[in-house]
Amino acid sequence: MKKVLVVSTSLRNESNSDTLAIAFLRGAREVGNETEYVTLQDKTISFCKGCNACQHGHKPCVIKDDAVEIAEKIKNADVVAFATPIYFYEMAGQMKTMLDRCYPSMQWVITLKMFILSLHQHHPKKKQWKAL
Repeated sequence: MKKVLVVSTSLRNESNSDTLAIAFLRGAREVGNETEYVTLQDKTISFCKGCNACQHGHKPCVIKDDAVEIAEKIKNADVVAFATPIYFYEMAGQMKTMLDRCYPSMQWVITLKMFILSLHQHHPKKKQWKAL
């Protein structure tokens, strides 16, 4: 059994990203994994200041906001799936900001299995969607 964390980074209620996140979560749970869902809606996540205080003596991040708790959850998970809308061919800005704030615990990147769940509109006039 693995600890699976799903992070929905869309700020819209009932978004396509939430739908993907919940489906992934359900599938992970059905095969016996321990699951947790986190949304970035209504979370305060400040930009990394680039002060590198976290890199000197493994100190915690100097910014005290919701990103600290979320980064800890990411660090402790075996599998992390990020569900994000695509804006200008990139992940949503709030997802990038959250990933930047995980910098103090970058060691987890080496062993963590990460997935990015997203949809993009394949054909604008026909409303066809394609999973990435």
